[in-house]
Order: sequence, then C-alpha cells, then structure tokens
Amino acid sequence: MLAVLLLHVNRPVQRESLIEAVWGDPAPAYAVNQLQKYVSALRRILEPGRAARSPSEVLGWSEGGYVLRVGPGGLDLAAFERLVGRGRKALAQGDAQQAGAELHEALSLFSGPALGNVSSAVLDAERDRLAELRTAVLEERIQADLDLGRHGRLVAELRRLVAEFPLRERFAALLMLALYRAGRQGDALNVYHQVRRGLRDDLGVDPGTEVEELHRRILAASPSLSWQGPPPGAEADGSAADGQEPAVPDGTRGVHQLPMDISEFVGREQELRELRELVEAPGTGGAEAGERGVLVAVVEGMAGVGKTRFAVRAAHEFIAQDRFADVQLWADLKGFTPERAPVDPANVLEDFLRLLGVPGDRIPGGVEARAALYRDRLARRRALVVLDDAADEEQVRHLLPGSASCLLLITSRRVLSGLDGAHTIRLDVFSPQEAVELIDRVADRTHDETGSPAAMRVAELSGRLPIAVALAGRRLRTRPAWSMDELADRLETDEKRLAQLTVGRRAVEATFDLSYQWLSPAQQRAFTLLAAHPGPDCTADSAAALLGTGRGEAEDLLESLLDEHLLQQHVAGRYRYHDLLRLYARDRAADAGSLEQRTAAVRQLVRWYCAGAETARLSLEPWWHRGPAGDGALGNGVLSEEHPEVPHLADDADSALKWLEEERANLLAVSREAAQHEWRGCTWRLATAAHAFLGLRSYGTDCMEGLRLGLTAARGADGRARRARTLADIGMVCDSLGRHEEAARRHHAALAVFEETGDRHGAATAHYGLGCAAFGLGRYAESAERHHRALALFEETGDRRGQALVLGNLGLVNWFIHGRYRESEEQHRRALTLSEECGDRRVQAYEFAGLGLAHWFFGNYAECARQHRRALALFEETGDRRGQAIALNGLGLADWHLGRLVRAGEYHQQALTVFREVCDRRGEAVALQCVGYANWATGRYDVGEKRLHETLAVCAQTGNRSTEAWSLASLGHMCLRLQRNDEGQEHLEKALSLSRSLGDRHPEASALVGLALVSLNQGQLSSCEEGARQALALSQSIGNPHNETWAMITLGLACCFGDRPEQGADWHRRAAETGQRTGDLFTESMAVNGIGYACTRLGRYEEAERHLRAALTTRQHIGDRHGEAETLTDLAALMHATGRPDAASAYRELAQAGFAEIGVTGTQDHRVVSSSSAPRRASQGCRWDRGGM
Repeated sequence: MLAVLLLHVNRPVQRESLIEAVWGDPAPAYAVNQLQKYVSALRRILEPGRAARSPSEVLGWSEGGYVLRVGPGGLDLAAFERLVGRGRKALAQGDAQQAGAELHEALSLFSGPALGNVSSAVLDAERDRLAELRTAVLEERIQADLDLGRHGRLVAELRRLVAEFPLRERFAALLMLALYRAGRQGDALNVYHQVRRGLRDDLGVDPGTEVEELHRRILAASPSLSWQGPPPGAEADGSAADGQEPAVPDGTRGVHQLPMDISEFVGREQELRELRELVEAPGTGGAEAGERGVLVAVVEGMAGVGKTRFAVRAAHEFIAQDRFADVQLWADLKGFTPERAPVDPANVLEDFLRLLGVPGDRIPGGVEARAALYRDRLARRRALVVLDDAADEEQVRHLLPGSASCLLLITSRRVLSGLDGAHTIRLDVFSPQEAVELIDRVADRTHDETGSPAAMRVAELSGRLPIAVALAGRRLRTRPAWSMDELADRLETDEKRLAQLTVGRRAVEATFDLSYQWLSPAQQRAFTLLAAHPGPDCTADSAAALLGTGRGEAEDLLESLLDEHLLQQHVAGRYRYHDLLRLYARDRAADAGSLEQRTAAVRQLVRWYCAGAETARLSLEPWWHRGPAGDGALGNGVLSEEHPEVPHLADDADSALKWLEEERANLLAVSREAAQHEWRGCTWRLATAAHAFLGLRSYGTDCMEGLRLGLTAARGADGRARRARTLADIGMVCDSLGRHEEAARRHHAALAVFEETGDRHGAATAHYGLGCAAFGLGRYAESAERHHRALALFEETGDRRGQALVLGNLGLVNWFIHGRYRESEEQHRRALTLSEECGDRRVQAYEFAGLGLAHWFFGNYAECARQHRRALALFEETGDRRGQAIALNGLGLADWHLGRLVRAGEYHQQALTVFREVCDRRGEAVALQCVGYANWATGRYDVGEKRLHETLAVCAQTGNRSTEAWSLASLGHMCLRLQRNDEGQEHLEKALSLSRSLGDRHPEASALVGLALVSLNQGQLSSCEEGARQALALSQSIGNPHNETWAMITLGLACCFGDRPEQGADWHRRAAETGQRTGDLFTESMAVNGIGYACTRLGRYEEAERHLRAALTTRQHIGDRHGEAETLTDLAALMHATGRPDAASAYRELAQAGFAEIGVTGTQDHRVVSSSSAPRRASQGCRWDRGGM
C-alpha cells in the first residue's frame, strides 16, 4: 500500500485503487477493514509523535482518496526524474561533462531494482517501466562518458551489460565503439560477430541499423569514430580537470604503445587470475605503494606457447580496468631474432625517454644515466612497461622502473631466475578444451565440425601448442575443401607434421629455429641426440649413456635445455620433449650428424637399459640367473659382454621396484628399438629381465609385447633354449590374463623343446604352467597330474622355490578335487616352509593366503582373517597388486562370517577393483561372486543379482567353471529369498550338475541345501529332509561347518513344518552351537531364530521370546536386513499366540516395511500359530531360504 501511495505522492488515491493494488480482483470481503488498519499502522510509523485522534499531516484523506504528502527532495523517484531531465537537456546541447554528472548522480539513487520487495499487477507494471527507464538512462550516461574520452574504463562495465542484456543492441554498439577507440579494433569486430550470432541463433534476425552501420565504419576505420578530444575543461582518461596536477607530464600524454589486442585469444584464465591477484595486492597499480618495490612479472615458456599474446591480453585488461592508465610502454627486445643481436638496453632507454617527453639533446649517453632518468620520469606514475622476447636478465636489468606504482611485464623463452623479486608465470600448452576452442575459432567451420572428435585429434597432433593449434586452424581456413578429419590424417605422419603446420611465412619450425640457433654446440648436440631416445622421457643417468658423458655433465646439459624451455620436467629428475620439439630435434639431428653416430649412441643406451633391467631383476629375485651376454647369433655382433654400470640403483628390492616402475615405458620402447635394429641378444635379455616385474605388477599387455619381441629375437638353432624359456614365460602371462587355452599351447611348445634338449628344470617349469592352465579351464585331475610331474622334476633339480610354487598350487587343486581339504591345507604348510627357507616373500604371501582359505573352509574365521592380513602385508611389501586383491577378498570372506557384513562387502569391492585394474579375469570372477553374495546377505538383492549375472558372464568368457558353479548356487539361493522358486530351482540344479562334474564338493553341498529348500517351499517335506541330510553328510565328510550349519537349519525347518517342532528345535540348537564355535554370527543368529520359532510352536513362549529377541539383536547388529524382517515376523506370530494383538500388529508392520525396503514383496505371515496349534503347510506361502555358500 505504501508503494502505491509513493507512486502517487501528493495526489489522492481512491480506496478501490488501493484495494486492487494490494489484493487484486476479486478482493476479499475484509479488504476495506484491513485497509483501514494498514492506514492506521502507517500513520503511527510515519508520525510517531502525533496525538491520538488528531488529523494526520502526512497521510490524510482528500477528495475521496488517501493522500501521502511529501515535501521537495523527500522522494528519490522525483529526484531521479529531475536529474534525468537536466542530464538529457545537457546531452542535447552537447555538454557531455554536465550530462555525465547529472546522469551519474541520477543512477546512484538506485540501490537495486525499483519496488524490489513488493508485487502486484499494478506494481509489477510500474516496476517494468522504471527498469526500462533506468536502462535507457544508463545508455545515455555511457554515451556521455564516451564523449568525454573515457572509453578505456568503460570496456569492463559494457562487457557486463552486454552479457546481462544480450538482446539490447545499444549496449553492444557502445562496447564496439569503446573498444575501437581503445585501439582494439579486432575485439570490437569480435563483439559484432558475437551479437550477430546470438541474434540469429535466438531470434533468427540480424542486428539493427545502428550496429550494422557501426560495424561497417569500424571495418573502414572511419576517422569520424575516433575520439575528438574533450571540450575545454572536460576530463578524459588520465587528464586533468579544474586546475588539478596532471597525472603525467605533458610529454607523456598519448604514450599508449600497446599492440592491438586479438580476438582469437582463448584460455589462460588461471594465469590471468594469478597476474591480476599479483597486481591487485596493496601497493600496486596506483594504490598506496608503501615500502614495496617495483612489481616485476616474468612470463616464460617454450617457443610458440603464446607468451606475447598473453602479455597483450593482460595489459589490455589492466587498461580496461583503469589500472596503469598514465603510461603504457612496449619494446620488442628481439632476444631470439635470427641473424641479429638482441636489442641493446641503452637503445630501448633512449626510445622510452623520447616517448616520455625528454628532448634528444637532454638524453644522457651512458646506460646508467639513462636508466636513472627513466626511473625518475616514471616515479609515482601508473605505468605499464612490457618487454617482449627478452634474451636474459642483463638485457632487462636497466629497464626496471623504480616506483611501486609501475608494473614491468617481461616475456622470455628462457628462465630468468636472476631477477630479484620477480614473479614467474609459466605458460604450458593448452588444455584439450582450450585447444579445440582455438581451432574452432580460427578455422571458422560449421557447427558439425566444431568441438568434434576430429578437432580433438587435430589439437592433440598439434601438441596443443598454441601457435601450432592456430596454424592448424588457419590451414583449414585457407583450404575450404578440407575436412577436419583430412587435416588430422595429414598430421598423423610424423615426417610431415611440421610441414603441415605452416601458413604463408608463419611456421612452427621457424619459431623453434629462433631458440635452437642460440644454443651452444654442446647444447645443440644434446638437444638433437636426446631425441633419439625411443622412450617418453629420460634421466641424467640414461642421458649420460646416450650422450657418452658423465652423469654430472649430462645433468648440466639437461638443466640448461630446461632453462631454454626446450625440454620439460614433468617429474623431478625426469626430462621430456614436447611432441613437436621432439620431431624438430630429430629433423635437426638428420642435418647435423651421421646416422652411424646416432646408432652407436642408441646402442649404448640399449646396453644401459639391459644392464639396469637385469640388475633390478636380480634384486627382486636373487635366484634368477642371466643368460649369456650375447653370442654372434643372438647379439648379431653388436653387444659385448660388458655392460655400463647402472648408477643410483641400490641393491635392494624396493629400489629395484622403484626404478622398474619409473622406467617401465622406456624399457618397452627400448625393446622395440632393439628389435627394429635386430639387436636380438639384447631384445631377448630385456624381455626376460623385465618379465618378472611386469608380471608382478600385472602389466600383462606390456609383458606380452616384450616377450613376443624376445620370442622373435630368439630364433635360429642355437636360440632354441631361449625360445623355449620365452614360450613358457608367455604361457604364464596368458594364464594370468585368463587366456588358458593359449597358455596351454605355449607350454606344450616349450615342453617339447625342453624335453628334446634334456632341460629337466625347463620341463618342470612347462609342466607347472600346463597345470596352471588346466586349473583355469576346470580340468582339475589333469592339473593335479601336471603339478605332480613338475614337483618331481623340481625335487630332482633341487629347486626349492619351484617346489613351493607347485605345492601351493596343488593345495588349490586338491581343494577342488573330491574334497581333499586336509591334504590341501598340508600342502600349503609345506609350501610355506619351503618359501621361508629360500627367502621368497611373494611365495610366502601366497601360502599365507592359501592357509587362510583353508581356515575359512574349516570354520576358523578369526584365523582366516589373521593369515590373510599377514599375506596382505607381504603383498604390499613386494608390490604384488594381484596378491593384494586375493588377500583383500579373503579378509572379506572372514568378515562376512564374523558378522561384519558391510566391511566384508567393502573388502570384496576393493579386491574387484584391483583384479580389474591388473586384468585378472579369474580373480575378477571370484571377487564379483563375493560382492554379489555380500549384497545378498545384506538384503541388497538388486545389486547382488546383477553382480552374480556379471560373474557368470566372466566365467563363460574365461572358462572358469568352478566359480560358475558357486555363482549359480548363490543366484539360486537369492531367487528363493525373492520367492522366485522355479528360477531358483533351475540355477541350483545347474550348480549341482556342474559341481559334481568338476568334483568340487563345496558348491555341491550348497546346491543340495538350496534344492532342499525348494522342496520345502513346494510342501514336499520328505524330499526336503532327504536333500538336507545329503548336504549334511557331504559337509561333515569334507569337514566344512558352514554348509553343515545350513543343512541342520534346513532340517530344523522341515521338522517344524512337519509338526515335529521338538526335533526342529534340536536341529536348530546343533546349528547354533556350530555357529557359536566357529564365530559365524550370520548362521548362528539364523539358528537362534529357528529355536525361537520352534519354541513358539511348542508353546514355550517365554523361551521363544528370549531366543527371538537375541536373534533380532544380532541380525540388527550385523546388518542382516532380511533376517531382521524374518525375526520381526516370528515375533509378530509369538505376540499373536500370547494374546498381545497390538504388539503383533506393530511387529508385523515393521516386518512388512523391512521386506518392502529390500524389495521382497508378497510375503505371507506363515508363522502365525492357530488356536488349535495345527501346523501350517509349507505350501501356504513359505518364503524360507536358509541356504548359502
């Protein structure tokens, strides 16, 4: 109401108008009374001292309406309209100074949107009118500022307004004019294109006459657009007014030397922000300087990275923000210009002093005197000095201003570390997104090609180096018939890439030439020769081997090239080229030296890596022996038996692992290089030496490539033994990757050679590999036979480590054959002893894990966890990631039974992640099955079922039939819990058939329990009992208490449903005792719940409630949500039987909510005992599944 009265100040407003404004139409019946209350309240607020019932002097009644009386100057809207009127009049009379002052003051009255906190149809219309008026006044005020020559300081404000009002063309026109007058013609034209594109995209129209005409005049550089200077007494940017002291001496007026900004500038937001923060700190850019010295920022980076463009953009941003507005000086120091020396700083100082108004005859002759006068002329001035392409610190030292109000911005290809107090901004190549944006902007292609995968290819092939990216875009623009894909294809060829990145006289290669020509001969040799290194990076050690120098000299050369930004250091102590610089260096190498010299250098590097890999493997595996250094057939006369020393590689496993990990990519690249040169001896030795590490870290793909190169190198009659060893190594890698059939073929081929040559140790290795492959294929009898043959041969040759490996595998094989679980445990113990004797910590870790699995099977879950923790510690110590995954999975199995269901799931998930990372498909299948079962146990059936189906898919791909049997059994039990009885039966029957064909009795027992539950759900109690007794007998025969407990619980259920609750209670008690003995909280709580249910059927209600509440507590504690809902159902039945209907109803609702939460629907309360105590048939909705792993 107050807002409406203020809009009609000193004029009567009818009651009906106020009611419509406040409540709208139709108004409520109480509107008139409420309006009177509002008036009274307003009068009390506006006139707090007015006596009661006395007439109001401020809000009165006149001519049938309320009048709000406000004196002159009391209403901001009236003041605004008055100031706007005076400003418009002054503008029409050409008095920009007066117009600007009036309009600035008018706009200052706004603190936000008019009528910002009230709303109605009347007020909304008035708000829109005032907003439009305010915007129009803003346009007029900016026009006045432009007439006063304040174009520099208007750019930032206008950019914001154009973004805020994208369809208001007047703001765009004003921005274009401000940019043009600031010397930024390119940016002005870019604004036009952005506006034009936006209008077309949004509205399908072109800009209006004003913008189009201004665009035409900017293109033509119309003199009429230039600022003509302020009228007498007016104030422009940086000039004086009203007799004030000038900001700079007369001679400096107009010293604005910055080059034109460019519209193609993209990215660099972080670096620009870094520079802005530096400048905006107290004491810079005209702020109070305090004790701080001159601000110096050095922009450094490799050739073509965009240092000059960055400096230009940063400088124009500062000017647009009215920083350093007094003086802007620019000098190209030509530090890397071909065929001419860098500019003498004395000459630069002479030019600067002339620009600063010093007559030529008053400029001193000496550089020191010139520098002193230069600092004096810039003292206390807001000056920006840009020194582009500096050669070194000495060239710029005399060009530093002396005042903290100045900014010195230097660009250089070198590291200028000798400038005290300078802040360094290092420019790197573009991000992928920035590079693609620049290509799109320069190439000016259709929307179909912008941001396309082809554009990303061009960006990457250009190394994301700004000059190369821009030239690639211009190449496209000058070749309209080319597609982005065609240019990318042309850039794919290394030999032609630099030639393609050329447009007219501009070329990436020429840019690099400027840096290369200033290198010393030693630097040029190092720069070109290092490009012969086949790997992605090098160290001082490997560079010394390649260059034929000492380590210290090599490091000095590397660091000097790093200072020249011709090399990069992505990790401390490691150096690499930018992709384009590597190509350039190779081109220069072809021009500079002979092929024989480069080949000799690379050969020495290959020797160095060969020695390093062998030394590292001996540190990892002291029992490993190198082969001969290289005879004529293998070495091709290239390698001698002497290898260079490998510096900085300590004789311990940790140092070896670190070196091998850091050099992994280089080792493979060097192997390829050796193979290409047919240095067969070293190719084979590299493959053999690196094999152990690559296998340890599960780098299967790299390991396979290296070994295949070694296999090709080991040809010829005298290379058969090495070929056989390589075949055996390849077979083991295939097995780790789940390619068991291929692994068997490789081992068979190796075995044939070993037997022919009488190599009994090699034959043992091949039999061992064949046993591993057969195990992976589920052929356990064959696997056992092969392992026994390998064991005999290892014993004959005295290889205790080989014996330990075989015994450990036999422990696993016997696990899956006819339930030889005790024999399996004993073999793991023997393997552990042997591995301790020979000092192989990795084999020890695997045997700890094997013993942990045995303890899990026999129900010693705490000991299972302990052994897997020991295994995990050793696996982490030796860097065996696959082993870590095995140990994590074992910890998950132990925790599952110990009632830590959530943590068990986390362990299994971690194991799954690692197995996938190391490409172990067999391990992936096992972990997937465990993840599925862990989700099954906690009631997350949707996730559990998905993971089990994923397990079956992996098993089908890898032939892992044992895990397939386990997964089918788990999936069957899950289906029973979800009341999909027929589907569950199908999965369980498949599991039973498969496990029997494999001789794997553990999943066989689980499948038997599940099928017994199927019979229970179908009401076939005798069939249920028969199946459960089979499962019990089988579990007892193999000594597995877990499935034994499940079988007893199932028998207990069958007895309860068969009207034998006393026997049912006995079976559940036996099951509970077994669960308690083994620490298996999951099955123990299930059995305790069964006791409670049986006691309810027997009428022993107090005992029943005690057991049911104990089961509920445990199930809630361990996170068994399905079990919790079952126990709540049984408590509801107990409450019903004992005449507590309210409690029964409450428990039933909780149970139903619990089942619904985990996705189990349609459950029936089959536990409610009738008054006649007649047993309920299982066919009446029995949803019990007590089966498990």
